[in-house]
Amino acid sequence: SEELANDPRTQQQLKDFWNMLDEMSENNPEEYKNFIEKNLKQGVEEFKSSSSKSSVYSKVGYSVKTYTPKKKEVVIINVVHNTNVLGPLKSDKNPASLANVEEWAHIPASFSQKKVKKEDRKKPNWYFDAHVHSAVVEQANRDLRLKAHATSSILKRLCAKENIQLLFESGEFLYFDDSYKGPQGEKEPPGHYLEVAADPEEYQKYIRKMKDAFDKGQIQIPGVNEKPSEKPLIQEIQSYSLELGPKPQAEFEFAEESKFVKVLVSLPEETSMKNLDLQVSRKSLKLESSSKSLFMNFSSFSVDPNAKAKWLKKSKKLEVTLNKTNINEFEAFVDIRFADPVLALSMRKSSLIYGTALGRILYYDLETRQEQVIAEFSEECIRGVFISSENVLYVAVGDHYCMALVNPENSEAQRHLVYHEPNHSNETCQTTQVLMHDELVCLVKLGAVVGEHTPVFLTHIPSQVKMSYEIPLLPEHSVPYDFDGNKLLWMEWGPDMSKVFKWFDFSSREVKEAVTFSKSFGHITQVKLLPDSLLIVQNYRKIRIYDITNGVERNFLGSVKSDIVAINFYFSRDPADNTNEQEGIFEQNLGISKFVVVTAQTEGSICIWDYQGLAEVIRIKDLEALTPNYQRMQYFAMGYPYYLCVWDSKIAFSTDLGTIVVKSDFLA
Repeated sequence: SEELANDPRTQQQLKDFWNMLDEMSENNPEEYKNFIEKNLKQGVEEFKSSSSKSSVYSKVGYSVKTYTPKKKEVVIINVVHNTNVLGPLKSDKNPASLANVEEWAHIPASFSQKKVKKEDRKKPNWYFDAHVHSAVVEQANRDLRLKAHATSSILKRLCAKENIQLLFESGEFLYFDDSYKGPQGEKEPPGHYLEVAADPEEYQKYIRKMKDAFDKGQIQIPGVNEKPSEKPLIQEIQSYSLELGPKPQAEFEFAEESKFVKVLVSLPEETSMKNLDLQVSRKSLKLESSSKSLFMNFSSFSVDPNAKAKWLKKSKKLEVTLNKTNINEFEAFVDIRFADPVLALSMRKSSLIYGTALGRILYYDLETRQEQVIAEFSEECIRGVFISSENVLYVAVGDHYCMALVNPENSEAQRHLVYHEPNHSNETCQTTQVLMHDELVCLVKLGAVVGEHTPVFLTHIPSQVKMSYEIPLLPEHSVPYDFDGNKLLWMEWGPDMSKVFKWFDFSSREVKEAVTFSKSFGHITQVKLLPDSLLIVQNYRKIRIYDITNGVERNFLGSVKSDIVAINFYFSRDPADNTNEQEGIFEQNLGISKFVVVTAQTEGSICIWDYQGLAEVIRIKDLEALTPNYQRMQYFAMGYPYYLCVWDSKIAFSTDLGTIVVKSDFLA
């Protein structure tokens, strides 16, 4: 295996091969099944006949109950564990670290044969045992999202192996912790012979056999070991386009630099600039001479209309220099009701969603400019919204319940509700803080005391899984600030009126102190959790970043002249970089291709900051798509809480009048 791991060509071939199998198993189960039967049956039979291994006896983990389509059959999957099962694998199919779940790209599982139980007048019950490595169950019981991911991965493999469909992806399933459900009431799983794909020793033999078959051409993988197409897969996209003018097009040369472009136009019939008509706008250049014309539109940048033109007498050419400018494009303005401020905001590439204090939920399509009101009013205010990459909308309605909607742009979208607790009351509502990150909702029960602890609950909306935690009792007037899916951040008051920021690690269930600010530090008005740092606003106008592990200030981004009313951050990673995100976002070796902090100020401006400081300012009054009346309006004057979010080059932010979406030239 060491020789295999050190062979880059082999690793790339195997990675391509496994990616193909993964995609086939999910998108075309029938084709996947036929492929496995054709190419792997012989190897599996050889393993069964030659292996002298004894069966393994796994321990009870947890079980899942779901259904086949139309709920014709009840399906019980017992997730059981043993250290003899192949552990999680990285994306290149090499063994991953059992302690670092960030490396877990694939979770091997070995399935038992289907067992059927049929009772009179009841639906048939199907039973399967899924044997995984013990680390999978151990980590899943600590991390709710990992449990949902692991279960989904296991069930998808089972569907592909058995060529069946299950309703788990539509929310039709239940978890049973620390239990085993057998067809005859068994309480423990029987002995099991591991399949090749889940046996560590046989897995290495299997990979070598597949490599040999691959090299000999016995397995053909489209795009991997077939002859490549002569047609280029990626063609250059030009930063300009040409438009047909009233006269024959002049010959020209085009050169683009980071801050300017140059256009050199050949005009052999001319002797000077006297008879030339040159017009430049932010997105185009138009030139006409006595016999030629050149109409050029700029697609990937904007320019200053005050162009610099120079006539080159010897070559009879016109040299036009155009300085690039940061011109921000107005994308959308979505109205809100008066005195019903936005409390939650989320955006994807082509869609925007917001929730308000009175429970209004609105979906807006940024491409079609169509809006869909999902709810005019709800039982409680909307505390969180999130749009997934699959266009599934997740909503937190106060501390009452969560909701999932598939294809929210459709008025008939199916809704799935997940209630936090059966006995919801106004009394508990007043003392419960709700925070949401992606599809996870965190409830902090400040008014409830369990011994010397404050109860905290996590709900994973897609899987409907709920987990409870207990943190040391929060002192009176403690303020929960942020939740990033892994950590809960809050502030406590020290005896000397200092501000002590602490965070709870949901994986280790430990409370850690981040940083303490003395009374003289002043007000802390905005706080956000970065993966390894705290982003804070001091005294309304200064932006600072502190290390969350030792409390040391990492960077002072800068300050503004008017109060900051909203703050958020956005970063994306170079796709070629596989560094663990938790190691820190400010280390040079992380491959971060984009990191920005975005703030909204009361003066009506949006500022974009990178790690060096202020990078761009967008002023609402300068957005030409707004009418003069709206350009003169005040947008942050009513004292509401304001929110903003960033997606790629787009920034959405709530105001007193509505939610505005702009496109940042710097981010683009």
